[in-house]
Amino acid sequence: MADDPRVQQLLDELLDSDATPEAVCSSCVELLPVVRDRWRQMCHARDELDALFPPAAKPGARQPVSDATALPSIPGYEVEVVLGVGGMGVVFRARHLRLNRLVAIKMALAGGAAGAHERTRFQREAEAVAALQHPNVVQIYEVGEAGGRPYFSMEYVEGGTLGQQLTGAPRLPRDAAALIATLAGAVHAAHEGGIIHRDLKPANIFLTANGTPKIGDFGLAQRLDGEAGVTRSGTAVGTPSYMAPEQAGEATAAAGQSTTRTRTDGSALATIVCHSTRPGGRSASHSGTHSVRSA
Repeated sequence: MADDPRVQQLLDELLDSDATPEAVCSSCVELLPVVRDRWRQMCHARDELDALFPPAAKPGARQPVSDATALPSIPGYEVEVVLGVGGMGVVFRARHLRLNRLVAIKMALAGGAAGAHERTRFQREAEAVAALQHPNVVQIYEVGEAGGRPYFSMEYVEGGTLGQQLTGAPRLPRDAAALIATLAGAVHAAHEGGIIHRDLKPANIFLTANGTPKIGDFGLAQRLDGEAGVTRSGTAVGTPSYMAPEQAGEATAAAGQSTTRTRTDGSALATIVCHSTRPGGRSASHSGTHSVRSA
């Protein structure tokens, strides 16, 4: 398992995205012990080098992830624990004090150093989800800023992800079809609301305690109304194993091809249903689960 080529791919993702080993291994948990051990070795070696040759601080550099993931103070909330870290934000579990309910809070990694585009992209993700009122889409409660870092609170879905569930026995075809039919309804509602998800995959399908699926993580979403999307050229446009062919070249596609663009989510759903009926939830050709960047 240590020689599995996916291990290096996952380590590369850790270096590129500031994610955690648990996050990048969400769809291949069998590799987590190896990835975690290698990552600790790499971090130890990096710390030793930094001690010998302290790196010079650059103006406007992103704050260290260890600082960004420290539990923040957010008025009205008691922040409890880090749930995950991505390239743009960190997600915490917190308790809304007045309502006494658990919520998830996504907060931008960058604080005062965040540029206008980074803040705009974060705001648009919140707007994209807030515009979608559907029982199978993770709901947003509040948008705000704390300590110079924008955040939004959202529904806490306690049952893990579909990606974690699919590491076990495959689903029966009938169950997989029912799941995709439910998700397709949520995707259709998003398209009717003018939003394409563009990164549908098992790791972005969250499950409630009773197994109800909810689509989350709209960080790569794009609008259908011609307005600038959440992402721009050079930023992530999907996950290779779940991308439609036209999605890979969408950076050069003509504007206004909304029908073709909505098909990218449909293609991802078809791939999910295929993977969910295979042992371990993966296809024989599955080679990666992290997002890629356009040229």
